[in-house]
Amino acid sequence: MTSENNRKSKGVNKSVIQSVTNVNEVLEKYGERAKLHEIDFSQLLSLLECCKNCLAITSGPSCLLSQTGKCIMKHKFNVDMMHMKEKIQTKYSKNHNILLVSTVDILSENKLGKSLHFFDRQGALIHRIFIYSYENMALFENILSKLKTIDTGKSSYQHGTNFLSEEVIQKSKINFKRDWFSLSLNDHINTMIDYGATSRYYILNDLPTNCSRKFSFDYLIKLIHLMHDTEIPLLKFSIRPGLAQASEDQVRSIVPLSSITMLYGENSCFGLDQRKIKTCRVSRIKSRDTYRSIIEIFDANKAIVSVFLCGANCDESKQDLWEQVIDNFPLYH
Repeated sequence: MTSENNRKSKGVNKSVIQSVTNVNEVLEKYGERAKLHEIDFSQLLSLLECCKNCLAITSGPSCLLSQTGKCIMKHKFNVDMMHMKEKIQTKYSKNHNILLVSTVDILSENKLGKSLHFFDRQGALIHRIFIYSYENMALFENILSKLKTIDTGKSSYQHGTNFLSEEVIQKSKINFKRDWFSLSLNDHINTMIDYGATSRYYILNDLPTNCSRKFSFDYLIKLIHLMHDTEIPLLKFSIRPGLAQASEDQVRSIVPLSSITMLYGENSCFGLDQRKIKTCRVSRIKSRDTYRSIIEIFDANKAIVSVFLCGANCDESKQDLWEQVIDNFPLYH
C-alpha cells in the first residue's frame, strides 16, 4: 500500500463511519450518473477482474474496514489466504439478495471515475468499491453496460429478504450443536455470513461455555493493544448482510475518536464504535489439528458485525500468546 493510497483510505474511512448512507441518498446524490442493477455474480467477478487498483470499504453503523489493492470476491473465504496484502478479500453470499449501484464520479474538470455501491434489500449501504485504475477499462465498460438495470422510479427494489428462512436457521442451530468441534474454521467463518446476520447470535447463546462465552469490550481493546505491542498480525472481518471483507496485517497505530476505535494497519484501516456494540464473545473452534479462539462482535440488534483472529500465518509462540491472553478473560454475564 503506497503512502498516497494510505492517505486516500484514511480520508474516506472517517467520513463513511460517521455517515452511513442508503440507496436513496446515493441515487439522489448522483442523479443520472447512477444506475441501479440486479447482480449477476459471474458478471460481477468479470467486472472486478478488469480493475487494477481500488479502495474497498465494508461498513455499517458499528464497524468499518477499508483497504486498497486489487479486489478478489468469492463465495467462500479461505482463512489461510488472508495474508496476501496486495489483495482485497471479500465474500459474497449466494443466500442473500444484494443490489448494486454503479456511479460516475467527477474527480476533476476533465476526469471522471467509477464506483460500485452495494446495498441490502432494505436499502442499507454495505460495501463500496472506488476504482483508481484498470487492467482493461474498455472491457469493464462493456460488461457494466450489459448488467440488468432496475427502474429507480419504482419502490419494489427496496423489498425482499436479506436472510434465509427460519426453518433453515433452526436446522443450522441443530447442526452447530451437534457438529461444533468437527466444523473447520473456514466453515464457521463462511456460515456467519451465509446464515443471516442474527442467526449466529442465537446459535452461540445455546452453546456451553467451553464452546462460546461472553466477555467485556474493555478486554477486546486490551487484546488489540497487546497485538500492537507484540507486532502480532491481526486477522479482522467486517461483516454485513450477505457480504464481508477481511484483512490480515499488523496494527501500526490505534487512534481513539470519541467512542470509535480506529486501527491503522500496514494496508488497512478498521473502525469499531463501542456505543453500537452490544455483545463480545470468544468461541473455541477447530483449526487443522488444534483449536483456536476467535472473537465475535455483535451489535444491539444481535447481528454479527466483526470477527477477530490471530493471523493465520502466526508462528506457534504468537498463537500461544493469543490463546493465553484470551483464556484469562473473566466470564461476563
